[in-house]
Amino acid sequence: MTTDRKGRASGAAAARSRPASSGSRSAYYKAWFATLAGFADHGVQTLKRAELAVFLLLLRDTKADGTARAGLTDLATRGGMSKRSAIRAVQTLTDRGVIRVVRPGVRGKATLYTVFPVEVFRKLNPTAARWLDDLEKG
Repeated sequence: MTTDRKGRASGAAAARSRPASSGSRSAYYKAWFATLAGFADHGVQTLKRAELAVFLLLLRDTKADGTARAGLTDLATRGGMSKRSAIRAVQTLTDRGVIRVVRPGVRGKATLYTVFPVEVFRKLNPTAARWLDDLEKG
């Protein structure tokens, strides 16, 4: 085992001596890649360009808790489309169940989305999943 100047273990020995993480990062990455693979296998064929761009931007912005925060103007700018096209794309994707609105946006605060299936999102972020349930009820 090697040590650095401060006497801490380094290299493979350090990796073995660290406590195991909660696994949320690995669960997130598994879900992220499974979502991308499913989208590439089935979604690409049926979606329009604006819908593809919005989905990929939200997938890219997704954090380890399973949420992505984005405003319509931001999605339109980054996706190379008009704001109206971004609105239509988000509406189509939510109608198809490809993305879900976790928390609607308000003036000055962007909407919170998830691109993961509900059961996966519940495991990644139980608190936000309750918000999703409240939206679906009311």
